[in-house]
Amino acid sequence: MGVKGGTWLASGVLAFVVGALAGAEARADDKKPGLFDFQPWKMPVTREREAARAIAPVPLDVTPLGEVFAQLRVMHVRVYADKDYRGAILHWQNKVRAQIDRIDAVTQPLFGVRLELESLRDWDRSHTGVALPAVDDELEALDPAKDVDWVIGLVTPFHGVASSMHVVGAAKSSSRHFVLRAMDDVEEGRALDRELELLSIGERDKLYGDRKAHKELVMFLHEWAHTLGVLHVESAGMLMNPAYDHRQAAFTDFEKRLIGAALERRLADKQQPFPETPALVRLLESAPREEGSDGERRELLRFLRARGTGGRARAATTTPAVPASTVSPEPPQLSLAIACIEAGDLAGATPRARAAAKQASAGAPSPATHFSGGE
Repeated sequence: MGVKGGTWLASGVLAFVVGALAGAEARADDKKPGLFDFQPWKMPVTREREAARAIAPVPLDVTPLGEVFAQLRVMHVRVYADKDYRGAILHWQNKVRAQIDRIDAVTQPLFGVRLELESLRDWDRSHTGVALPAVDDELEALDPAKDVDWVIGLVTPFHGVASSMHVVGAAKSSSRHFVLRAMDDVEEGRALDRELELLSIGERDKLYGDRKAHKELVMFLHEWAHTLGVLHVESAGMLMNPAYDHRQAAFTDFEKRLIGAALERRLADKQQPFPETPALVRLLESAPREEGSDGERRELLRFLRARGTGGRARAATTTPAVPASTVSPEPPQLSLAIACIEAGDLAGATPRARAAAKQASAGAPSPATHFSGGE
């Protein structure tokens, strides 16, 4: 889609903000004033606190689809960290262990599965300037995952505010490998400091930390689910939407069934790399239309059928519905403008919407800048 696509996305969101502002103002003009028809005055810090709450991430929904498993099943993960990741992330081993613990807090209640780290290994390579699908191929060649359930590669950090899953992660559909970039959200932290200057440092730091932790959790689960055969969906609140949103919180019921089926087959047959293939074919043949595009479903079914009959069809890399070029440093003032509208603060929303519009009109950042942190 290129830069034009990125501008289109920003313009669409801005249109929502401007439309909401105009609609709210029109309603205010048309409405006959009444005795109690006024907005209560709020201190500026109160308005900023309300805006901060509106862009805070939501907790993930861990409601299982069916029975709750009485006994957890263990699946093993091996992690490789390349030179760039190890050089950028202080105490990276502790960070990975903490992230797996957060993942377990989702997979255990949802699927009765606990991920256990088999090992953390140095990957004596730099991937600066290397596209993530190529890194994923390299990881497969390095370690075929014959003795673990997943092999994960942690690579060159992403610098900027990530709003698309696939600039910080890549996985092939129905596979055992995926790669993730570390995320450096310094830009977002600075913007939050600027836009929420009346809040205490502690409040801003907590918001920044909560948003970053949520983003890392969602992006891990997104790529992990791809390895189990899950496709994209359009709903902003779903984990499989390729455009990151702080409201993302759940898998659809169909996705839970599909993930559960894949996990059950892999747990029951450790000798075969992909024993879930027939079950995935049956499920995907009757998938709801909102699960993936027609092209995604058709390509994945073609691959799975060929693999099930011993064919050599190659799994298509899960391509983002929102390409890398749409990843702009999503200005918090845009999110804050929306938050202000939701809070009824039109005066606070107007300058932030205008600031976001001015930035968007300058054009979306180039893929070279925001795909992999200026590589």
